[in-house]
Amino acid sequence: MGLIFKQPNGLYGRWSSIMDNVSDIDMTKQDYIDMCVEKAIDKATEDAKWVLEKRVLEYSDIQEQAKTYDVDIDKEIDKLRNDNNG
Repeated sequence: MGLIFKQPNGLYGRWSSIMDNVSDIDMTKQDYIDMCVEKAIDKATEDAKWVLEKRVLEYSDIQEQAKTYDVDIDKEIDKLRNDNNG
């Protein structure tokens, strides 16, 4: 994220350790928060896409995993559906 500093005008700037230079200036607190939220959303989106592309298992794999815990996955899914529908 870099280093955040308060400018003489009371606004905030950001020093980028990647660029070894000032990368943002004249930010309000809300500007900085918004920038951080946007970056977090971008990172979370990237992570979620990776999981959906690389880590999704087949339903049968989860059924087998659930059996090791003596769980009937179909019954559990039905129970969750009923709980979520009122």
